[in-house]
Amino acid sequence: RIANVLIELTSPLSPAELGIEGRLGPFRAAGAPEKPLARVALRWEESESSSTPCGYLIYDPGSIWKMYREGPDCYAALTYHSEGRAAQAQGVLRANSAWDDLTLTERRTGAAWQSLLNIGAGELILRTAILFTSGLVFHSSGLDDNGKGIVFIGHAGAGKSTQVGLWSQEPGVIVMNDDRIAVRVEARGPMC
Repeated sequence: RIANVLIELTSPLSPAELGIEGRLGPFRAAGAPEKPLARVALRWEESESSSTPCGYLIYDPGSIWKMYREGPDCYAALTYHSEGRAAQAQGVLRANSAWDDLTLTERRTGAAWQSLLNIGAGELILRTAILFTSGLVFHSSGLDDNGKGIVFIGHAGAGKSTQVGLWSQEPGVIVMNDDRIAVRVEARGPMC
């Protein structure tokens, strides 16, 4: 559960085997959760070979993923490279039009393998779920200053993390994150 988005993961592998326990483990929901703003059913499956997306290319930001569409479904082809080496992680994320029924298909490679859920696929799922619930994710640093959210937005190197570091010394300040902050407009106003 992140930003009141409940992601229900079904996988034959444990979180430790997927390599997501350390990074996503703290967000594990225990017991019967309160009503989330969004519920995402996510299935993880393994492929013996590299997966291929379906449909035609609709978005290519020139980085780690490309989006394809076939009928109402979207397919994100995700590829991570290490410097000077072949792709280290590859997968295809299939999403229905509401982005609440997803399947991530990956090929496990090597002893250091970890699921794309731990990196790009997890972020893509969360960012899209937040969009469907009146929110955005910003490249920013943010903190809770005695119940009031403060978000520092800027280009890399502009001092976002430095600001959070300075504020973190103050009483009642809790650092939320120094890279990505979700902001949603609610009846009471914006919520970080």
